[in-house]
Amino acid sequence: MTRLLAAVVLSVACLLPGLGAAQQNSTFDHFTTGFRLDGAHRTVDCESCHVAGVFQGTPFECVGCHTQGGRIRASARPAQHPLTTNFCEDCHRTTSWLPIARMNHDAIIGSCTSCHNNIQSVGKPPQHPPTTAECDICHRTTGWTPVHFDHTGVTNACASCHNGVGATGKSATHIATTSFCEDCHTTVRFTPALRVDHTQVIGTCTSCHNGTTATGKPANHPVTTSSCDNCHTTIAWTPAK
Repeated sequence: MTRLLAAVVLSVACLLPGLGAAQQNSTFDHFTTGFRLDGAHRTVDCESCHVAGVFQGTPFECVGCHTQGGRIRASARPAQHPLTTNFCEDCHRTTSWLPIARMNHDAIIGSCTSCHNNIQSVGKPPQHPPTTAECDICHRTTGWTPVHFDHTGVTNACASCHNGVGATGKSATHIATTSFCEDCHTTVRFTPALRVDHTQVIGTCTSCHNGTTATGKPANHPVTTSSCDNCHTTIAWTPAK
């Protein structure tokens, strides 16, 4: 009964001269109908929502008005809108559709790349590691960074990313070598190195085996000026010849 009376009062207010537009010129409290006029709704003509003076049955939900082909002519979701079961107000403000107030990914339908394709939403930047993996394999909806990196879908060699720009590269103290990262390291972790391919190492044994970069002579090593490879092999330190 209260809502019916409010609708009648509103119909009279809207039909009076000069009161057909924004409700700020009327003493009628629109909130009594159960729908508060705020944001952009405050400057919309009554007739835009209450078509032909019909008040009963006016939708209370955003999607009731903001839909294609509806009786009420309000802006609807564009064709490129992300597929979602969310209500409009879950992401948008009443002041303006854009920019969106927040993004609720819980009800999004489809894969990350269906939106994050640099058209509908921000996608991979030019310096992104080449990969066929979906965004959510490494990223979270709470924030792009930090990432939990999974190398499974990476299609290029390690050095294409681990170059000191796209991702961590060789350190200043790294062994001088022409090897690819994957010749010695694993994708699980960089250190310790799984193996060392000495055939690609540049320099003498002691340039690495100096006790800092790699294991050097122990304290009980025979005193000698000979190079390591005079007695040892790259297969194993012992036995020595």
